[in-house]
Amino acid sequence: MFKRVCIAGLGLIGGSVALAIKEKSPDVFLVGITREVSKVKDIPQSKVFDKIVDYSDLEIVKECDFCLISTVVSVIPDTYRLLRRYFRDDVIITDVGSVKSWIVSEINDERFVGAHPMAGSEKSGLSFSDSKILNNSICVITPKNNPKEYLDKVSEFWKFLGMKVLYLSPEEHDKIVAQTSHFIHLVSYVISFVLSSSEFSKDCFFGVFGKGLLDTTRISKSDPYLWIDIFQKNKDNILSIIDYFVEKLIKTKNDILQNKWDDVLEVLLKAKDFRDKLG
Repeated sequence: MFKRVCIAGLGLIGGSVALAIKEKSPDVFLVGITREVSKVKDIPQSKVFDKIVDYSDLEIVKECDFCLISTVVSVIPDTYRLLRRYFRDDVIITDVGSVKSWIVSEINDERFVGAHPMAGSEKSGLSFSDSKILNNSICVITPKNNPKEYLDKVSEFWKFLGMKVLYLSPEEHDKIVAQTSHFIHLVSYVISFVLSSSEFSKDCFFGVFGKGLLDTTRISKSDPYLWIDIFQKNKDNILSIIDYFVEKLIKTKNDILQNKWDDVLEVLLKAKDFRDKLG
C-alpha cells in the first residue's frame, strides 16, 4: 500500500475508497481534496481523512505518492492539470471515471492509469459512502502507454481494497459500459419521465404498482447532473445502442399490432434466457 494518498473529489466513490483504505491499512496518511471543506467536515465519513483541503491549498499533495481523482467525468482532466504541478516525479495517478477514452486522451501521461471501479449506488455524496460497495466488484483498468510497473501497482491497489481487476482498452471499456450501464440508466430515466406525464402520476397511481416498477426505475433516482456528464462524454457509443434499441422496440410494436405473438414470445424467451445468465 502507498504511504500517503490523496483523493480529489469526496463523493460516494471517493469516500468509499477512503474508508476501505483506512480499514485495511490504518497507517496510510489520507488527504481529501474538495471544493468546499465546510460542506463535508461534519459528515461522519470525513473523519477517515487525516487532512481535508480545498483546491487553493494543495501544497500537501507534494508529499503524496498516490493520487485518486474521483470527481465527475468532465472535470477529471482539469483536476489532473491543477494537481500535476504539485506531484512528485514518482507519483502514480488513477481515477474512477466511467468514461475512459476521452479521459485517457486528455491527460496523456504515462503515470496516469485509467480505472473504473464498477461499484456504486443510486445515492450520491460522501454521507452515503461505504467500503462494502467495493467488495468483490469489478474494477476495469484501461492501459494506454503505461509502464508495467504502474499498471501492476494500480492493479494491486484495487485488489487490496477487495475488488477484482479486469484489463480492457479504453475503447472497449466505453463500448461495453455504454450498453451495460449508460444506456440502462438513460432508459430508466426515460421510463420515469414518461410515467411522470401520466394523468395518474400526481396520485402515484393510487399505489397500483409492484416491485417491477421500482426495480426498473430505481437507478433513475441517481444524480442527474452526474449522468448528463457521462452521457455527453460517451455520446457516440450510447447513440449506437439507442438506435438498435429503437429498431427492436418498433419491430416489437409492429408485431403486436399485427398479432404476431410468436415473434413477441421469441423476444421474451431470448430476453429471459439472457437475464438468467447474468445471475
